[in-house]
Order: sequence, then structure tokens, then C-alpha cells
Amino acid sequence: MSEEMEVGELSHGTSARDHVDYAEPPQLSKNLPKLSELPKAFIPWERVELPTDVLLVTVKDWEFLSCYQFLRNPQRSYYQGLGIVYFGDMGDVGHKLNVSLLRCSEGAAGPGAALSKVSTAIKTLRPKVVFCVGYCGGLSYEKVKLGDVVISKKIITYAHKKVMNDREQPRGYVAPVSSDIGDLIRDAASGWEAPFMKKPEVNWEPVVHCDGVILSGPELVNCEWRRQELLEIYPKAIAIEMEGEGIFAAAYDLKMEWVVVKGVSDYADGNKSKTEAWQPFASVMAASVVENMLKFPGVLKDWQHYKGVNHSQSGRKWGTLIGLLMAFVVLLIAIGIMYFSLPPLPPKEHVGAKGFDTHQGSGPQRDDTVAILLQSITGGPSGQVNYKDRTISYRAKGRVHSLDELWVYDGTAWDIESGIKAKVKHYKQSEDAVKDAVSEVIKKLREQGIIKD
Repeated sequence: MSEEMEVGELSHGTSARDHVDYAEPPQLSKNLPKLSELPKAFIPWERVELPTDVLLVTVKDWEFLSCYQFLRNPQRSYYQGLGIVYFGDMGDVGHKLNVSLLRCSEGAAGPGAALSKVSTAIKTLRPKVVFCVGYCGGLSYEKVKLGDVVISKKIITYAHKKVMNDREQPRGYVAPVSSDIGDLIRDAASGWEAPFMKKPEVNWEPVVHCDGVILSGPELVNCEWRRQELLEIYPKAIAIEMEGEGIFAAAYDLKMEWVVVKGVSDYADGNKSKTEAWQPFASVMAASVVENMLKFPGVLKDWQHYKGVNHSQSGRKWGTLIGLLMAFVVLLIAIGIMYFSLPPLPPKEHVGAKGFDTHQGSGPQRDDTVAILLQSITGGPSGQVNYKDRTISYRAKGRVHSLDELWVYDGTAWDIESGIKAKVKHYKQSEDAVKDAVSEVIKKLREQGIIKD
């Protein structure tokens, strides 16, 4: 916790917290798995089904295990920059959604924290929406209770402020969710059944707050005076947490849908030690609400996967056009150089009265120049190779890459019988692209036990 500030345990005077009941939470209807019980097998990243539809981001063990519990057909893989990522599906069986689950470090801006980890994850997994799921602190004793679930209608980055001699001026950013997310979370509680063992003598149900205002910042607040201070500045806020700010910043820059869904596990009032048992309960409540939101048949069907961000302005558009024009000029120069460097055709000779016959020289002629150049550009015709009694077809294709590296080749190869396919990109020589594509197919055939050494 050296990188984050934990606000002190002491409070000033008494408050409404003296009347709060810190009872134990109800028993969950299903026990959470232990980390040691999770599958140990990995799948190669090449076999991961991408793009994903939903990205779930968690921090603590309870948060991660709560989300994992709701994954169908879970499996895991590894990707440099993300670490271990779990994959599975959720939603209506007939319209299942591909879900990715990962963990980040606590907070928004530290190494491996929400901002950097989610930015990498969005670019790699290309989801339609990002959910930040877990537990949080409640700010109002009157508006929320332990076990409730708060969904961010907006978050406020409260830590930013202007400090003057006589006062401080808040300069936090108010970040509302999009209208599409708003439509989705509006009915988040419809049909939701809290997954815990209900006792007839206890008349209590957790509430889903679909219009929550959540404070997000670097402080792990656990004292009454700071809680009261934040409520005076932000009276509409009902919860506080640490990762939402980073989730929002990453999603905003990449034009990605996002939302924070967290269960209340404490009141940020200096009594976290009394409510630790509520952390797994609150995490499960939040994860179950997310699962309920994704149950609606066809939900997210028309939402777009991340496809990259186009930051181009008018000047950049002109730059692109100029770049393409320069590439075309270079191509014309290359054709001219090749054409005039070849020997001229010798004169044609009459052969009887039937017509003319062209004399064949010892090297390429000018008439063949365009064909030769086109072949070098396209990568040449497709072909086949035999390996251990299997026929593998291949082809290479050229394309414009950049002004610094004008032309590159992509290679594709596939096993005729099984249809197993591989594609490699960005090679200077078409032969290298073809060679590596064929090698990738052979590797996949070995992995699936179709061929053996």
C-alpha cells in the first residue's frame, strides 16, 4: 500500500455510524471456489476465440473468484502484457457472449493498475464493453446498506483539486456512462435473484442501485471524518472505490463502453475490520448482477467490437493522401528503371509467308517487364508442398505497409485434408512468408496429433 494513501483510522466525535449494525452477512447459496481449485491447464493463445464480447476487470481474490463462478466453460491462457486471462461464456444459451476475465493491480494509475492494464486488454481482446466488478465502500448510511450493489450512472474523480492559501477547490472530472450503458443498467435488477440462503426470520434483501454516483480516486478511505468531508463536497455520491477512474480513462481514450458494478462491503468509516466477511458476499452480489444483465437474449448483439481509434484530422487525411501518392510515384519509378535496364528486343524475322516469329533472347525482354514486376509485388502464384503424406497449399500476398517500409508480404498456408490454416504477416520476402506459414500449419498439425515426428 506504499503507493496509495490510506486515510487514517481515527475519527472525530460520534456520528450515525454508532447505530450501524455490523452483523455477519447471510450465507451464500453456493460456495466460492478456492484459487487452488481452479483448472491448471492452459490453452495456446492462438486457440483463443477473439474478439471477446465482454471484458470483466477485477482486483482482489474475492472479486475475481466471484466473476469466475459465473463463467461457463472456463479456460485460461497467457498473453505478454496482460498475464493470465480467463475465458468463458455468459448470457442466454442461445445467444451466448464470449467473456474475458482478468485482474489488475489496485488503483487507477500505478504499474499494472486499471489504466494501463485495461488499455492493453481493449487493444488485444477487442471487447464490446468493459465491466469493473468487485466490492466498494458505502458513503451514506441512509442510502445504501451492506450487501447492496451500486452501478455507476456516473463516476467522479474526486482527488483532483486546486489548493489555495485559504481553501481547496475540487477539480474532479464527472464521467457519466453512455446512453447505451444507461439503457442496459436501467433494468439490471429485473428478474435478479440474490444468490444467498434466505432466512424466514430475517426480512432483508440487497438493493441494486442503478443510478449510483460513485467517487473514484487513489485513497483507500477508512475513517469517519474523511467520509463526512467527501459527502459534504459530493452529497449525491453513495459509494467510493479506486479503479473506476482508470477504467474510465482507458475506455474514454479508446472510445469503449464501460461501467462500474460493485457491492457495498463497508462504510469507509474506520470499521473495515468489522466488515471483512462482507467482501466475498458483496463481490458475489455484484458479479451476479452483471450475469443477470447479460442474460437478456440478444443483449450487445448490435454493439460494436473495438476496432481501433481513428484520430485523424483533416491535416492527417491530407498526409495519408500524399503518402499514397508518393507510394504510387515510387512504383512508377521502379517500373521505369526495370523497363529501361532490360535489353531491347531484336528485330523480328520473317518465316516464310505464314507470318512472323519472335527471336527468343537469353534473358527477360521488355515485353515481360510488367509481368515480372507484378509477380514480385503480388508474391507469385500459389503452390503446394508435401509433408509426411499430407498436402499443404500456400500463397503469399504483397501489400503497402508504410513509407518507411513500402512493401511487405503476408503468407497463408492450409492443410488440404483437415482445413487447418495459418497466416503470418509482415515479411520482406515472399519466400520467407510462405515458409513460416507452412511451418505454422505443421506445428498445428502436431499439436492436434494429426502428424507425429
